Amino acid sequence: MPVKDSLWVERYRPQTIDDIVAPESTERMLCKIVETGELTNLLLHGTAGLGKTATARSLVNDLKANELYINGSLETSIDAVRQRVMQFAMTHSVSLFDDDEDDGHRIRKVVIIDEMDRLSPQAMESLKVVLEEASSNCRFIFCTNNLQKIISPLQSRCKLLSFNYSSDQTKGIMLKYFKRIKHILNEEGYDLSKEQQSILAEFIQQFFPDFRKMINELQGYLMEHDEIGMDLLRVGDSTLTVDLINLIKDKQFKKMTELCTELDPDYFFSSFYREVRNHVKAEAMPDVVFILRDGMHTHALAIDKEINLVAVCTELMQALNGKWK
Repeated sequence: MPVKDSLWVERYRPQTIDDIVAPESTERMLCKIVETGELTNLLLHGTAGLGKTATARSLVNDLKANELYINGSLETSIDAVRQRVMQFAMTHSVSLFDDDEDDGHRIRKVVIIDEMDRLSPQAMESLKVVLEEASSNCRFIFCTNNLQKIISPLQSRCKLLSFNYSSDQTKGIMLKYFKRIKHILNEEGYDLSKEQQSILAEFIQQFFPDFRKMINELQGYLMEHDEIGMDLLRVGDSTLTVDLINLIKDKQFKKMTELCTELDPDYFFSSFYREVRNHVKAEAMPDVVFILRDGMHTHALAIDKEINLVAVCTELMQALNGKWK
């Protein structure tokens, strides 16, 4: 069965807060905002693929507010950002609530700045003033994968909402992911057998918690295979992982560090473990396992996960010297 020519992550992107999967405390806060219509400046943080941007836009939809979206990795000029924000925030626009006196407390304009951690500290510093100048009729929702890169003065001006899951929440979130993906597959005309549902459950566990990557990988797989089979579990971003392994093998440190900026640190450990056994001698695998184990531990605590990833790869480069197939 051919898959329709459009991205599932966009076609099935959440449109309301009811569609969002997040930690319970975050879900409760989002529902309260929608119920009261009272929005403070928000800072949504968590690893990639958890639905931060989708949540921000769903929240704006539910509040029936006007939206200005800015991608922090593309629009790097703070002067341009300031100009766009102030022009948006200070001009009047017709709202669905203009004639409703009871909804006079509702914020009618929201600025979403995605990939906030890509802005420079100086750019973040200047945004403090923007938040204050636009506070009368505009709110901000910042989204970041790395909370540690957001300056403290900006964090203190926002309500922080985490999208990361604790270990005791994992099972429940995976179940929600399973139901959502099964719904998407049903909408696309796929009726799963019990065996295929078991494969899907294992696939979700393999890519957890990156829901966006699950959807993209699943759609790509079905475009090629038409139905779910055991080889779905071998799907993954193996190309970048193989490239990284070759750079480690060839001791190309500079190129290795550059490639690390493109990798998802949360996916690296399982992907590297599955692939590297095809490239190193069997006696080298114990060293790999221990390095990856220690790297996963420091990853959970690291302020800058990219630096931690580079450190792990550097250690692997040293440990695997002369142990390649």
